[in-house]
Amino acid sequence: MGSTNREYKDRLFIRIFGQKENALSLYNAVNGTDYQDVDALEIFTMEDVIYLSMRNDVSFLLAGEINLYEQQSTYNPNMPVRALMYIGKQYEKYINQSDIKVYSPKLQRLPVPRCIVFYNGDADRPEQEEMRLTEAFGEKAALSSIELTVKVYNVNYPKNEKLLSSCKALHDYSWFVGKVKQLKSEGLELEDAIDRAVEMAANENLLDGYFMGHRAEVKDLVLTEYDEEKVMRGMYEDGLEEGHEEGLAEGIRYAARKMKENGISVDLIAKCTGLKEDEIKAL
Repeated sequence: MGSTNREYKDRLFIRIFGQKENALSLYNAVNGTDYQDVDALEIFTMEDVIYLSMRNDVSFLLAGEINLYEQQSTYNPNMPVRALMYIGKQYEKYINQSDIKVYSPKLQRLPVPRCIVFYNGDADRPEQEEMRLTEAFGEKAALSSIELTVKVYNVNYPKNEKLLSSCKALHDYSWFVGKVKQLKSEGLELEDAIDRAVEMAANENLLDGYFMGHRAEVKDLVLTEYDEEKVMRGMYEDGLEEGHEEGLAEGIRYAARKMKENGISVDLIAKCTGLKEDEIKAL
């Protein structure tokens, strides 16, 4: 199983917040603003394949800002470098569309980049935290000419209660994902847990009736997200096969190294390989 060039499929977060009304509501909740003009917001999501056939989730222009919103169900400390790649492409697109002359002797004004992650994975993370690009530079971080900061909000229901209460779409999304997890933990198979959570969300009229009218679509979107873990496991199996000639133990370590090099989180590598976290970090 290869690790690139897979067909990209939407996830539930993208389907919800790719809508202008919901994106504007989420922006207002994050920033404490009260913008009402939906037409002032321009969806600016890139379609380009970056890695694992994943584009950035939701991007939009508003109030002189390029807002990059990502949803993650697996904690990834490499988000700043991914955001750097995404934002670079966003600026390239913006500059070309706006006919900005970057070689002009006059300073050219650009929208401010804002990079935010909404995390709803299983790792125990604080309600809010920041990741910085320079953390990847180790002891030479102070020499860096650039910095990029990603703000991370833990939206595992009911964490970040104030944020969730300020954006109904985020609240309803968080409630639904949390309900799927709860039902799975109670012993239901994944598809049964999704079906039951969709039924409950529809009965509660969450997302203004979206669950009622799009049951099959929601199920497919959520299954897509859970399939991403299978992709990570595929990378592990590829690495294990490539390193198998050196013996099973070395094959596992080789697979872990390959996954780590490709930005897979330590907790997911541990789950796939059976290695301890300190062993993985030592790689």
